[in-house]
Amino acid sequence: MPKGRHFELFSFSCRHCRAGSCGRLRRRLSLLKKTEWVMTYMLPDSELTPEAFNRRSEGALPGHIGLVVTHTGRDRFEGHFDIQRHHHAPNGFLHAGSLVTLADTLCGYATVANLREGATGFTTIELKTNFFATALEGRVNAVATPVHVGGTTQVWDCELTNAAGKRMALFRCSQLVLRAKG
Repeated sequence: MPKGRHFELFSFSCRHCRAGSCGRLRRRLSLLKKTEWVMTYMLPDSELTPEAFNRRSEGALPGHIGLVVTHTGRDRFEGHFDIQRHHHAPNGFLHAGSLVTLADTLCGYATVANLREGATGFTTIELKTNFFATALEGRVNAVATPVHVGGTTQVWDCELTNAAGKRMALFRCSQLVLRAKG
């Protein structure tokens, strides 16, 4: 998501003369073209680093599963974990919750990166995961990308793959942006 945007209007007709010949439309357009809208975020660019998000994981569930954030950006988060015995379910297969934790954490971190100034946080209002494959060893990679990043809600997708690039799961979550009361 770009930090600043310029809005330009391409085809307008003046509501007074219907053509633009009275000069009002030209004055309005010149003012609009001079106006720049700059997006300000709660999290400054200087804190948008993999190292900063890896520190957030320490001592919490993402740190426990061995999540490593490898790429941060307002438009994409990437990370992985290496499968260990504690990622397995009692039946010996990779526990689905391990994949959901990886995906949900990356989408949550991406949501934090995109909270606009004035927000106080977010909460997950829905999540869904489709599973396609499993693995007993190796690395699970994940890439979270935005579907919708608004001021009230954000929706993120995350694709999880094994080390060979085979799709293991698709995850989608919807986040509600929280604001202070009053």
